Amino acid sequence: MGWLSGGANNNNNNNNNDALLFNPSASYPSIPHINSGVEFGDFKLEKGLQLKVPKVFKVLFTVWFVFSLGVLMVNMDELEMDQSRLVSVYFSAPSLMTLALWLWGINVYLWHEKMKLVPSPLVVFSEKHTKSFANEDAIPHALDASAIFGIAGVMSVATATGAACFSKALKDENEIAASFYIFFFYVLAPLVIFFAPTENGFLFGTARKGLRVTVSRIAAPTAHAISFADFFAADVLCSFAKSLSDVERVFCSAFQGHVLSHAAEGACGDQSWRIPFVLCIPSAIRLFQCIRQRRDTGDELCFWNAVKYFSAFPVIWCSALKYHVDEDDWERLYRPMWFAFAVVNSSFSYYWDLTHDWDLPMVKKLVFPSSSSASSGGGGNNNENNIIAEIESNAENEAFAPYGLRNNRLYKAPAVYYFACATNLMLRVSWTYKLAAHLRKNSRTVFFVSALEIVRRFQWSIFRIEKAYLKAKRSAMNSRENSFI
Repeated sequence: MGWLSGGANNNNNNNNNDALLFNPSASYPSIPHINSGVEFGDFKLEKGLQLKVPKVFKVLFTVWFVFSLGVLMVNMDELEMDQSRLVSVYFSAPSLMTLALWLWGINVYLWHEKMKLVPSPLVVFSEKHTKSFANEDAIPHALDASAIFGIAGVMSVATATGAACFSKALKDENEIAASFYIFFFYVLAPLVIFFAPTENGFLFGTARKGLRVTVSRIAAPTAHAISFADFFAADVLCSFAKSLSDVERVFCSAFQGHVLSHAAEGACGDQSWRIPFVLCIPSAIRLFQCIRQRRDTGDELCFWNAVKYFSAFPVIWCSALKYHVDEDDWERLYRPMWFAFAVVNSSFSYYWDLTHDWDLPMVKKLVFPSSSSASSGGGGNNNENNIIAEIESNAENEAFAPYGLRNNRLYKAPAVYYFACATNLMLRVSWTYKLAAHLRKNSRTVFFVSALEIVRRFQWSIFRIEKAYLKAKRSAMNSRENSFI
């Protein structure tokens, strides 16, 4: 597990400072993780929420999950194509949310259990600048990896069971039973998550409270100063754009009284203008957040970040034109336009991932090979994007950084970063597929591509949080006044 070693220790000049910052005793007898409560400058991460599940329940849940998947697969083989697609549409969002929980749990497990980072990288989500919690310098809603895995396991069993029962109801044409399963997943479960009492930690009440606050803040992107948690959650939401359009279709079908039918035409079909509109919502939220950040900070990078999110709109709307123009016009004009916009959006987004979100000078080294590593690592004079470049330029005895990377890294092996850069490029290209309304005929392919986008997003989050974590570390070393944006 050598690559999991903290890359910050590569810098011998900063070892003493790191020890003083991360552990005042500097002895490291037994490095605690999130559950013991750790301090980071003025911040304190409260004891994490844990979930203890007896092994017998884990075995029963696993057996039931496998059984439900088996029933679902048998039913899917017996359903007609439109019915099979209906199952994918109705259960895509719950399935992808469950996958996201598993992946986030893996991230937390990596930081807390494998790398044993102190303080936890989750300190970057501190609500220092808001009044969201009673103690605004704490993160009481942070979940331990075991708790996240437990919740993800329950959601996995519930989703598999619901999909299996729904497919059986489709096969039997039992609309009452099918409607109940849809009601449970899209009405009852969200009501419990957002409106059940949160006192005394009921059903992970503090975590649900944190989720509720975050959702309310990103729903009004210009009403508050944008925190790291705000734009991180909105970025994750961008990966759920396809799922949001599926949710819209579910409610449309329910209100139209067509739970057991699916058609390409009609108010809820592929031709609906509501689909591209809903696909645009996550990018629009990030666009307005960037505008608010530009107003608050004066940072020009916020403008270009807003342009990046705006570039997703032509991709979405050109794709939607497929159902509203002549076939000849589509093939001759609009399809080439869609492809060109998709290339621009994917290329811009990939560049931004590496250069600004991950603070890797790889792209600039390729374009400007004669540039020094210090000048290529941060993207101009912006404090956030120069923070790691400052560390490198001030460390006289640091070893030469691997090609396209930083000296100061949380993950030791350069291969980890090269792998992430390569897979991020491939998955960025596939991300265009899920934004294309005209490529939705094969529901299983669309679901697979959407799942790959969730994987890409949580791979992205590992390195995006690394950048914020190293920035916070540097800020705490300088002044103990941390800023995570």
